[in-house]
Amino acid sequence: MVEDATNSVIRPKRLLVVEDEAALRRLFQAYLVRLGYQVETFSGAAEALEAFSRRPGEYDLVLADLHLEGMSGFELIERVVRLNPEVRILVCSGEAFDRRLLPAGVRDQVGLLQKPFLPKMLMAEVERLLDSPSPRR
Repeated sequence: MVEDATNSVIRPKRLLVVEDEAALRRLFQAYLVRLGYQVETFSGAAEALEAFSRRPGEYDLVLADLHLEGMSGFELIERVVRLNPEVRILVCSGEAFDRRLLPAGVRDQVGLLQKPFLPKMLMAEVERLLDSPSPRR
């Protein structure tokens, strides 16, 4: 925890990573932790959704692939947004992703990184999403 100029405690941003490829999941975790984020990783959508549903307000961003065991990335996005309408989503996928497939009220809080990508691209998109204004509901 860090204190700002008003002595308010600022908690590190908390990210939930859902990636079925173990090597990529470890790489995401190592890089994001090094950037100062708290990171929890999961290999499957069901276990990630279970963890998210226990503490939906504690996560700032969910990073997920589109193809996950047990449910699609689209279904995961819809479920986590229902639990926390303010959470940001970063889709990391090797295939094309069309935001128009998402409900209109969710599109602005979803970012996309097409695999493969550079670490600096991941950092920039995470920061952009976390710095964006809260969705209006």
